[in-house]
This record gives sequence, C-alpha cells and structure tokens, in this order.
Amino acid sequence: MTPAAVSRLDYAEALRLTLESVALVCRTPIAALSARTGPRDIKGWDSFGRLQVGLEIERRLGHPAPLVEIIATRSIGELAELVAGLTP
Repeated sequence: MTPAAVSRLDYAEALRLTLESVALVCRTPIAALSARTGPRDIKGWDSFGRLQVGLEIERRLGHPAPLVEIIATRSIGELAELVAGLTP
C-alpha cells in the first residue's frame, strides 16, 4: 500500500496494515498474529519495538501518527482501531 493510495481505512484494512507492520518490525510470521495478540506475546514488541511499529505505521499511512497513543495500546486489535481513526 503506497501512502498516496491511503484514504479512509475501515477496521479490516487497518487491521491488515497493523498486522503487516507488527510482523515486519518484530520479524514474526503474520500467521502467528491476531487482533488479540499483545506486546507480551511477541518477542521484540517491547517499548522500542512499539516505537518502531508506530514509525512503520506512519510510513505506511504517509502522515504522522500519535506515537504516545500507539505505544500505549495493549493489542494489535486496539492498535488497528487507533489506526482506523487516524486516516483522513
């Protein structure tokens, strides 16, 4: 997905983008992730990993994202809800 192609994301699209971002940053197979997966479930999704996930999401969206809110999320599903709300 290119930044120019992103407009309003629905939850399913935001979840896909979030799963891809977490899988990439944490070097985890996407099939091992779900909306219920949390930072404690994935090696590498520590505080620095959360920041990296946030930066990857920003890169994919093509605009800034609230990194403090991203870091505070407790699951991929919660992060996807936040991502869905970020798009213009």
